[in-house]
Amino acid sequence: MGAVSDEGDDVEMLYRLAALRMYVTFSPKNGYRIKDYRNSTKDMLDRFAEESFSLNEKEIAKYVSSIKSFISILDISRKYFSKVTLLEGLYVVFEKRHVQCKITDEICREILAKDFFKASTSGGTISMTNMNKRWKGIYGVLSKYDE
Repeated sequence: MGAVSDEGDDVEMLYRLAALRMYVTFSPKNGYRIKDYRNSTKDMLDRFAEESFSLNEKEIAKYVSSIKSFISILDISRKYFSKVTLLEGLYVVFEKRHVQCKITDEICREILAKDFFKASTSGGTISMTNMNKRWKGIYGVLSKYDE
């Protein structure tokens, strides 16, 4: 029974990553933004579900390529795959800041130990302010390792 749940969690994660690819933007002036975000991941995913039906084959291929490229730089144990907030942040930084370093357990431990990560996950994880803190901090860590 656990395998079905794990598979469902994996599919949900792929769905989340695709939604983040569609809606997150980054600019040095404004930081990270999520288009029409109202502090609800569920609403964002529901909106993505509706809009994704209109994606053509070429657009879908870009999503698949992005997620495959992201997965190819992950060298992490299952322990870190299960940390949704961490994985989302790593993907956003990969996708929007084009960081290409190999992501290891060591890097994940470093991120999780940082004050920015603890502070941005201790209350609510879904506020845009907390996501910005978290994603900027993750970028700061990953940029030290970027190839």
